[in-house]
Amino acid sequence: EEFMVALYNSLNKGELGIFESPTGTGKSLSLICGSLTWFLQYHTLRKQQLQQLYDDNQQPEAGEEEDWLAAAGRRQEHNQKRFQAKQELDLIKKREDKISRIVERRKKMRMDVEEN
Repeated sequence: EEFMVALYNSLNKGELGIFESPTGTGKSLSLICGSLTWFLQYHTLRKQQLQQLYDDNQQPEAGEEEDWLAAAGRRQEHNQKRFQAKQELDLIKKREDKISRIVERRKKMRMDVEEN
């Protein structure tokens, strides 16, 4: 369990991790399980953050001493971030749809094999 926690924390912080453990202690399984857990949680959180950014259509307000050009620049920057978030969300949706189609196809194949 400590192995997987250390792996997860290393991945989460973007650090390099060096792990060692005696033969037969389940390193491979721990690496796979820990990595997949991190991967799934990271992408769920990333998707939520992107959706939140995309849904934020409130334009930044201009400061008291800010000129119209600077305010327009900030609005443009905000809109660009929202556009990029939408593009990334579309890619995520496309991948999720592809995975769903593959899963459904495999279920159908399994059912066909069981019927014969």
